[in-house]
Amino acid sequence: MKDKFTIVQNFICTKPLRLRRILEEVPKLAKIFKGVKFIVNYNTLTNSKIIEECYRKHVDNLDFRITVEKGWLTQELHLVQSVITPYIIHFAEDIVIGGSSEEWKELWQEIEEQKVDFLNLTKLFKYSSMRRGYTSGKNLNFYNARNAPGHVLSIQAAIRKELFVERLLECLEGGDHRTPVGYEKFYFENNGIRKFNFRCAVPKNPNIVTHAHPGGQNEPG
Repeated sequence: MKDKFTIVQNFICTKPLRLRRILEEVPKLAKIFKGVKFIVNYNTLTNSKIIEECYRKHVDNLDFRITVEKGWLTQELHLVQSVITPYIIHFAEDIVIGGSSEEWKELWQEIEEQKVDFLNLTKLFKYSSMRRGYTSGKNLNFYNARNAPGHVLSIQAAIRKELFVERLLECLEGGDHRTPVGYEKFYFENNGIRKFNFRCAVPKNPNIVTHAHPGGQNEPG
């Protein structure tokens, strides 16, 4: 998978429960995506030492950066522009990863065979099941962005690099630059995913990516 996509993360972590979750999940991410390049921007000095040590201990193909400049969107664009693979997976720091390496390899083979532009990895408990507008594959359900089940163009996704660069540049002109929430607020409702015309997919397995509840429990992604 290392020649297919790059994992990009761009975050801060100042809460103890979230820090615990990251320290639990990074080893799992590194094992499932062994050999895949991780580009990680950690945007605060708080907990920077322990976060960096965790990534360097477990991830074998790592570009780790610590910055303190404000402006999440500009930093994200710089990270994405440095990617040399055709796809990017943007993972939030509070995900709980599921599935095996083999399951992700099968999923990725289907993405390439079906020429998918955007793989949604958010709220899979809600969107993974078959619904009107979907066509069924082995591991994925497919749909056109115009028929997307939700209104938001989610930041947590696998996406073609050139498509992601286009979206970041557009958001840079009129969106909130401070956090990933600003990106999703910009690409929402009338300006959301349904205004586009590209091929999308969603995993059938709703547990392949979930989120961590602030209290420490897992909740659907």
